[in-house]
Amino acid sequence: MESSRGHLQNSRILILVSPAGVDFFDARHQSFDLGFYLRKDSSDTWTFTQNRFDEAIFAGVGEWIWHLEESGPLRARLRGECQIGRSHLRLWVSLGRESENIEWRLEVGWNERYALLQMSMNGQNWVESRRDGLAGGSIERARDEFEHPMQKWTQFGKMALVSPDIYSVSALENGAQFTLLRAPRMAWGGGDPEIFGGRETFTDQGFHVFEGVFATSSTPAQNEEIYRNIVRKPIVFDRYEGLDRPPWGNAPRAELWTGAEQRARLDGQMMHLEDNGARDILAAPDAELPAEIEEVL
Repeated sequence: MESSRGHLQNSRILILVSPAGVDFFDARHQSFDLGFYLRKDSSDTWTFTQNRFDEAIFAGVGEWIWHLEESGPLRARLRGECQIGRSHLRLWVSLGRESENIEWRLEVGWNERYALLQMSMNGQNWVESRRDGLAGGSIERARDEFEHPMQKWTQFGKMALVSPDIYSVSALENGAQFTLLRAPRMAWGGGDPEIFGGRETFTDQGFHVFEGVFATSSTPAQNEEIYRNIVRKPIVFDRYEGLDRPPWGNAPRAELWTGAEQRARLDGQMMHLEDNGARDILAAPDAELPAEIEEVL
């Protein structure tokens, strides 16, 4: 496993980053790069009358600034940040020591109007058709300019992009184009109302997170497994009593005493707290408890 502010590499994958963007290479001589850009979108909210986004691209990203967040030995991760139009992008790419998959996470501070945020995945030796994952299966689609919903994953040959967060996908000459965010006026059918309400609300404004995996050698069944792992992450929680956490959090002050805390200490929790009062009586398992403590327990 190798890592620096400019690259991540294991025995199967090489990731190169620079102020211009990100390039990926694998042992099968497949390569692709990621691009982000803004496209004009003068359509209405529902886009009933169109099947593609074909207006002009008017802005690309500024220079990426990269940071090495993790350097292994089991995983390495880079974080890049840049501006695009009036919005901000923060992109993480992660690589495991023995993995053929590249994990990514994109955070977007979206502040555009009448625009689309799109991501391109351009490469060499791309096949003429692709297979898109659907609920309960998948479908093969020809390379065309039409926009299709992206529900789980899309695969070109052995290479696939798996993500639950992407809005739609269409074809490019040497890859694919993914629509992430839109910004028409909210519930707008076109034109301007005779009586202006004094406020215009645009869709998708604010903070958004996208996550996914670039799988460089996978099958539809493996894509499904990757997808399940993304959307069924472990739920981590800590125990507390009642409908809400006490105002003192997990470390109450020494003078506070609750039955909930006593039960937690019986489970071996909160033993780091110092106390010289009734709370410490449970530290001796054979000690006789006062009647008021017995009543609470």
